[in-house]
Amino acid sequence: MKNHNWPIIAGIVGGAISRGPCFGSISGAILGVIVGIPLYYLLLFIVKKIKGKKQRFYRFAAIFIIASTMIVGQWFLFHPPAPSLFRSKIARPIPKSVGNIKAKSFSIGPDYAHYMKFNIGQSDLNEILIENNFQKTPFVFSETDNNHVLDISPPNHCILSMPYKIDWFRLDDMQQCEVYVIDNLDSHGAYEYIIYDPNTQEALYEFFKI
Repeated sequence: MKNHNWPIIAGIVGGAISRGPCFGSISGAILGVIVGIPLYYLLLFIVKKIKGKKQRFYRFAAIFIIASTMIVGQWFLFHPPAPSLFRSKIARPIPKSVGNIKAKSFSIGPDYAHYMKFNIGQSDLNEILIENNFQKTPFVFSETDNNHVLDISPPNHCILSMPYKIDWFRLDDMQQCEVYVIDNLDSHGAYEYIIYDPNTQEALYEFFKI
């Protein structure tokens, strides 16, 4: 097997493990070609400057480094730590009143979603809503098939509790909540929601990319 195939294989394995968009392995193979192979040849160029028997060792070391980078890098790309996801999706820097951040990410085919739960003060939340152009929206709270649902209009959409995949993303304790939405479906194919309970200062966040 040609050595430059290892970044692609590592990308496929990393995508499958991380369950990235486009069924994981497809996105992993693409990243292996776009990122892995150029990095491999860059390291190979450096390794060729080394003379003697050590060159073979460093060649294998280059393959190992690229393979590890593709696998570990994809995990953190598609499953970033909660504070990193908060900074990238909601606010940078994280406001002082924010605490107890939890996060989970999922991919289904080309679609992916991020879920978060955190505590935040009303004034910090108001700044985030204004800065990111969240709009308050009416909703109807209902229960169906042993699940809790927020039906939102506009847009004509709904938010589900995730008790089977994310035990902390639950709507049943937030019936006195306020719902805010960014509808970027036409421009970016995405929705963003913040569900906030002013009594407990607890918030749920969902980003859904179609």
